[in-house]
Amino acid sequence: MNENNNHNKNNKHLLNPFSFQYPAAPEYFADRTEQMSYFSKAIMNSARIRPPAPSNFMVLGDWGMGKTSLLYKMKEYVLGGMTDLSTFCFHFSLDPLSCKNWDVFCLNFLTQLRKSYEASSGLKEKLVKEISKWKISFSLSPVSIEKKTQDQKPSLLDNLEDLWNKHLVPSGVDICLLFLDDIHYFLQADQSDAYYTIRNTFQELARRQCNFSLIVSGPEMLHKAVVDLAEPFRRFFHPLYLEPFSLDGTREAIAKRIVAKKLDLKFSEEVITDIHKKSEGHPYFIMFIAYELTDLLSPERTVELTDFVESWPQIVSRLENTVFVNRLGEVPEKEREVLLKIALIEDKQVSPSMVKGVKGTTQLFARLETRGLLFKKERGLYELFHPLFKEYLSKVREKH
Repeated sequence: MNENNNHNKNNKHLLNPFSFQYPAAPEYFADRTEQMSYFSKAIMNSARIRPPAPSNFMVLGDWGMGKTSLLYKMKEYVLGGMTDLSTFCFHFSLDPLSCKNWDVFCLNFLTQLRKSYEASSGLKEKLVKEISKWKISFSLSPVSIEKKTQDQKPSLLDNLEDLWNKHLVPSGVDICLLFLDDIHYFLQADQSDAYYTIRNTFQELARRQCNFSLIVSGPEMLHKAVVDLAEPFRRFFHPLYLEPFSLDGTREAIAKRIVAKKLDLKFSEEVITDIHKKSEGHPYFIMFIAYELTDLLSPERTVELTDFVESWPQIVSRLENTVFVNRLGEVPEKEREVLLKIALIEDKQVSPSMVKGVKGTTQLFARLETRGLLFKKERGLYELFHPLFKEYLSKVREKH
């Protein structure tokens, strides 16, 4: 199959249902049955038990594994699936700026909560009136000799307690779920004390009879990192690990989008199997491959294996230019040198001692793990984050 001018002409009316740039909307959600089953049972219990003893969850998965997609699905479930309970939800995506210190985080979090909360059907009108009465309170810091002005600091504990007792309980809310997405940014901002404060805050809220369930997300390395920095934070959560999709999950993820858009488009079983094999079940790569494959072909057809094989060189080229070029470009020279040397090693799992001619490989491996480019599989052994990335690194070596 040749990519030519007729490609765009024939393809311009095709609705492409696949998106790799955004988290999956709940209607497209696939796989993750075990995680959702565990979550739904625990939250149902948390909403009913008194005195409050809410369950908290840490969703852990590496880049592109669908952490935010799972949070969206959880939120949809508690807002619509728990029909006999009234719930209040707020999703907050962290970034480096909001994590630069605790006071900045609290102010941003509380300010956004007043604007962007969601609630079960039937509660919204009552809550709009109640939340409009909620005022974020501040405490004054002591005045030092060097600093004669007093800073106003919002207390997350006091404000959430006030929200629960004065506004959520009178509105009939059974449980409040707070979603903190990408909580690893506290680590990047060198604010590891925030993890202690979060744990202590929500533990105290439960002691004060406030029913807040906390759901956070981050890369898998976060769970390991907080062992040394804030072990009580880790023990405060049920960890939910996200692994690559099974073949059934890959099939479901592709089929759901086609069915939802009512398209006359079908991927043969051989194509789905090959997509799964090349992506290794990685949700981001599944969506990327499916999007590009659909983009390259004419609409209203069954995509056969020959179509996929012919399209693959163009698909992988786009993947490299869209993802791998940028990810490698963010890496300092020494770490880049290590990556290129790893690409020469035939073994899938590598250790720092296998990389010759570079000093400090143990530290460099640790940095690459933090960047999500290496995964630690067991003591002293690592893997590149995806085989397609290794193929790209090999091409980079050949060019230089």
